[in-house]
Amino acid sequence: DGSGRAGDKMISTLTSGAMKNYFFAPTMSYFFGEDYGIMTTTRHEMTSSFSLFLPFPYEHPTLSNALIEPRVVTRTLITIDGVQVAAYNTHLDYTGKTMPDGTLLRRAQMQFVYELMLTDPCPYQILTGDFNVGGWDDFSVFMSSDKYALSSTPENPVASCFADGDKNKPVYIDNIIYSKDSLQLIQAFNTESDLSDHLMLTAKFKTKN
Repeated sequence: DGSGRAGDKMISTLTSGAMKNYFFAPTMSYFFGEDYGIMTTTRHEMTSSFSLFLPFPYEHPTLSNALIEPRVVTRTLITIDGVQVAAYNTHLDYTGKTMPDGTLLRRAQMQFVYELMLTDPCPYQILTGDFNVGGWDDFSVFMSSDKYALSSTPENPVASCFADGDKNKPVYIDNIIYSKDSLQLIQAFNTESDLSDHLMLTAKFKTKN
């Protein structure tokens, strides 16, 4: 299963093979009519998808302020070998250079997603996304939880990309978070892809129940 930000052309590219089922939540529209947003794709059965806006205490984009992207979290039920998994996907705010409280804003958005997942009746939950964190402390709401765990951790970090393209400067802003009482992490790794400026973060799980 995969997730990411996509426009109309990217949707057709990502769904042209086995990953033909998808849920796309647009967040912005370009001047030439193509949408930009978050997409979850899978080769498995998909049902019951929705998208919610994340906290953003500023005016949303206008034509004069079009670079500030509204942020969302999506949730889709995916059935894998008879097991329903609640697949969450998000892309947290990146306004640290223009707003002094960017870190606080991202943490508020992380808290929103965490509380949303806590209310989910589905026992199998996975959250993927670009969290734009400034450090591991920004994941504290999930790292301190007795319900969730990170696939990329300070002890076993998996790079999302490299600062300034320098492989000696790994960045860990993407992650795959999972319900640790129902899922066991088998492996977490990254691969390069022409479809993204990030490395593709991948995690393999098996069910505990």
